[in-house]
Amino acid sequence: MPPRVVLPRVVPLRIVAAESRRELERCFRFPRTVYRNDPHWVEPILVDRLAKVDPGRNPFWRTAERRLWMAMRGRGVVGTIAAIHDRKSNEALHRSLGTFGFFECLDDPEAAALLVSTAGAWLAARGLTVMRGPYNPSADDEPGVLVEGFDTLPAVMEAHNPPYYARLLEGAGMRKHQDMFARLFVRPPGNRSFLEDAPPRLRRAIEIAEKRDRGVVVRKLDRQRWDEDIRIACRLFNAALAYLPEHVPVSEEEFLAMAAGLRPILDDEMALLAEVDGRPAGFGLVLPDVNQALRHAHGRLGPIGMLRFLWHRRSIDRASFKIMMVAPEFQDRFVEVLIIRRLGEAVWRKGYREVDLSMTGDENWKSNRIQERTGPHVYRRYRIFEKDIAPAKGGPA
Repeated sequence: MPPRVVLPRVVPLRIVAAESRRELERCFRFPRTVYRNDPHWVEPILVDRLAKVDPGRNPFWRTAERRLWMAMRGRGVVGTIAAIHDRKSNEALHRSLGTFGFFECLDDPEAAALLVSTAGAWLAARGLTVMRGPYNPSADDEPGVLVEGFDTLPAVMEAHNPPYYARLLEGAGMRKHQDMFARLFVRPPGNRSFLEDAPPRLRRAIEIAEKRDRGVVVRKLDRQRWDEDIRIACRLFNAALAYLPEHVPVSEEEFLAMAAGLRPILDDEMALLAEVDGRPAGFGLVLPDVNQALRHAHGRLGPIGMLRFLWHRRSIDRASFKIMMVAPEFQDRFVEVLIIRRLGEAVWRKGYREVDLSMTGDENWKSNRIQERTGPHVYRRYRIFEKDIAPAKGGPA
């Protein structure tokens, strides 16, 4: 008689909603399992993650709703996802789009498919026809799945994931919507000035701008009138991106909340506003890449985590160029070039050896053209996925 073959026991898969604080904490602690052996993962601070999905702390939820789930095998979590219905964006763009975010998963295609289908069904029950993401939770929060650059450290406000995530989402029926790029500029060796190290195209543009900068004043963000300056930056942000077909104006309330989250790490010399004849014209922001220090806090900013963060913060050698916005009526006045010069001089003076530029979508041809001409190379590529979902016949669940 041939020996009996004993097949491995398959642990059933089930989906569980994460609603209570305890369940949400479990949801956001799960990535430790995924990234246990990944030296490039920077564990998010748990209280920050909880704040992102808290309707009482994140103004994004004033015009949006969400639900989170965990996929489980037995008692163990194997994946997480959130479904997000951004009503404001849909009304502004006359579309029926739902999004997903906070997607984390073991290399388990069945679990990934269940997570995607669960999120899609929840969105379809609200009459939505397309699901897109990931966004954590809005398009300005850690967008995309990393598809290139897995052996590099993500800069502040960038996502990170294992190489198999794209395969899992494609296996669950998702397709590419767009790619987004993070570029890197590495300073040449030596202690030369910013102008000496600047690419020739940029150096020539700065020389021209200096001869034509009459009426242009570039100043630091004023912490004494914080709210006023942030509101100015918000208006410039919306005006500069109005030409993009899918841009939805960000409310001043949301912009103030995002700025408040960055305020503790802001370097005043690298947060600049430009004015032309006294009128707001543009702004630029470079952040110290605190991810280089946060990776040592292991997601906790208690006394020990804070001490680790502060110790390693002294050796940060990368800055992250996050944003450059100029109002359309001033885009022929070399405003962005003058802002770049001031930011570059500050970065060089402070001794940063690398500059991350993130993130730029492939549809933002203006920004991509400028970056391609001035030297930084793409070192991390992210992908936004989407899939069609059939509207449910019944009402929302």
